[in-house]
Order: sequence, then structure tokens, then C-alpha cells
Amino acid sequence: MADLQTTHICGAIQAKWVALFSFLILPIFSTASTSWFHAKSPIPGSMREFSVEIRQDTVALYKGSHRLAPSSQAGQTYFAERFSLNAQYTGSDTNFSWNAVLILREALGANVVPEPVWTSVIRGGVGENEWSLIKFFQSPLQVEFHSPIYGDGFHELESSAIPEELLWPLAIRLLQHPQELHLRVMASQWELPYVRRIYAVSAAVTNQHLRIDEVDATLVRFERDDGAVAEVWVSTQGFRYLRMKTFRGMWLERIQ
Repeated sequence: MADLQTTHICGAIQAKWVALFSFLILPIFSTASTSWFHAKSPIPGSMREFSVEIRQDTVALYKGSHRLAPSSQAGQTYFAERFSLNAQYTGSDTNFSWNAVLILREALGANVVPEPVWTSVIRGGVGENEWSLIKFFQSPLQVEFHSPIYGDGFHELESSAIPEELLWPLAIRLLQHPQELHLRVMASQWELPYVRRIYAVSAAVTNQHLRIDEVDATLVRFERDDGAVAEVWVSTQGFRYLRMKTFRGMWLERIQ
């Protein structure tokens, strides 16, 4: 009986991982813009330094299921933007890795906020792994997660909420179309273990300007209802990320 139970549990976990990776299959046709950042993060114990890769590219998704397609197929797929972050750290007392993928549709009409389709995060560290998959194309939006703390779970959230990772591409759109926004934003899925929480966030382009590595930049500022502030410095020409600070206090400086 114990062997049958173990087999059932392992099969259920494997099925969940297969479901997640069916969304993450890499298309073979897309081209990417890749940037590298030097990050400093206040992980408990001390400040850690490591590199973060940010990739942006265009991908095809199947209509209906919204899974990544290996190629564009007339009448069966549509194009979307993929925004992904990757990082890995190995130290004497801890190690961790992140892979976060955010799929977006272009904002329509006067709406400057792009429409999230789905986002997935895989976190690993100190012998533990966790992941979350949030489907924004369903209403109310659906969250699936596997956590060493909370186990396997599923729940629904208000459909107006957006992932924190979306604030970075939103910063560029705000600089192109300045306005003040009031948003409902989830807690970060890639810096911290999964937390079921939504914050009220105000967003605006500021009058603060700075030259970073001989490039003119403007600050786009996000403030949460608990007082935490995130910053994104964007070049005024070319609209590139130059420097960012997350709500939790991680700093990222562009190096390539």
C-alpha cells in the first residue's frame, strides 16, 4: 500500500511539473534582446552580489490554450512579448537560482499597461525547489504553486491584479506615454517564496534625471501602500533599463 501511495504522490508531482514545462517550451524562431545586470540583494545574513540576465523577445502562442508554439501558424497562433529574468548564486553558506517568465500582450488603445497572459517562476536553493504558474487569461485569474513550505496549492485572485515583474516593461511604456497610474500588484514571485498578497501601487514618471555611464536617464517610480518604493531608471533615448531597485531592496546595475 505504501509503494502505491508513494507512486501516486510522485506521479502527481511529475504531472504538475510537466504541465508547467508545457508552457515553457522554447520556440525555435524568436530573436531576443539580452541585457546583463550586476545585482546586490539583501538576502538574510548579508548582501549578496550576482548577475541577472534579462531577455525580451517575441513569441507565438496557441489561441485558446495560450501555450508557447514552436512556430507561427496562421489562424492558430498569435504573437506576444516574452520578458524573462534569470539569475544564479552560489556562496559558502547558501545557493539559489531564479527563472521568471512573463508573457504579455500589447496594451490596446489608451491603456498603457500591457495585458499579462501568464507568468511562471521557478526558484531553487539549498536543496529545495518551488514554482508558481499564474494564468491571467482566466477570470478570476488562477494561481498554481508548489512550495516546500506550503506544498502543492491552487487558488484564485482578483482579475485586476498584475505581477510585480510587469512593472519593469511598464516603466518604459510610462516614459513613452507619461501619466500617473494606480495599480493592484502581486508580491514578487522571484525574489521571495510564494506569498498570496496584493498591494496597491502608484506609478509615475518623475522629474528626476541622471547620467548613468554617460547616458541620460529618467526615473520611473513605483510606491506601494506599505511605503516600499521601487525605482526604474530608463534611458531617454533608446529606452533601455540602466538601473533598478526592487521593493525589497535589490539593486540592479546594467553592465551589458
